[in-house]
Amino acid sequence: LMAVVVGAFTVTSSGRAAADTYYVAQNGSDENSCAGARNIDRPKRNIMGTNGGIACMQSPGDTLLIRQGTYPETINNYTAPYPLPSGTSWDNAFTVAAYPGETVVVQRIAIATDDHLNLNLAYWIFDGLHVVNTVPGGNEAIGLGSPNHLRFVNMEVTTAGRESTSCVLGAGNFIEFINVEVHSCGDPIAYGFYWAGSDSLFDQIKLHDTTGYGFHI
Repeated sequence: LMAVVVGAFTVTSSGRAAADTYYVAQNGSDENSCAGARNIDRPKRNIMGTNGGIACMQSPGDTLLIRQGTYPETINNYTAPYPLPSGTSWDNAFTVAAYPGETVVVQRIAIATDDHLNLNLAYWIFDGLHVVNTVPGGNEAIGLGSPNHLRFVNMEVTTAGRESTSCVLGAGNFIEFINVEVHSCGDPIAYGFYWAGSDSLFDQIKLHDTTGYGFHI
């Protein structure tokens, strides 16, 4: 079942379990402990890595807030510190978000699925990030290998016109894209969304400057 919905969408947070908020900033240090990184003045430096901010997120409901800047990192679940844990519901999801009012650019988001490696990520929210993959010969900006229950909200996604590179590529179940701008997706032929799966939501999508289809489903 595919649903394309136009209109208002409200994300509720009632019933959310008590959880921790961690911080990443470009003036931070990965030598800061996870307990220290709960203090905005003692952030981690990197998002990924065994000592990065995401490694601190272990309890459903945990949030990682990333301060202003460009981070040449791929947020993924198949390099250290994989496997990442799953949330238990939308009210108790893990959240990776830009700090309110600040611009945060990451290179890529890539979520794999592999039973043997326990890469079965679910209930993660990515909020407010600019995913800009301009690496020559690189992959799409967001690539999904059939996970379930992921939400991408209030985001920009682009490959800045790199040759034959779509912006969003993959598949999944119960994946949500809400208030996302997708643009400049490859040349000469590339897509905004090259997508498969079930129960997908595309709501308030601003899609422009693609040389192939906007949606290829």
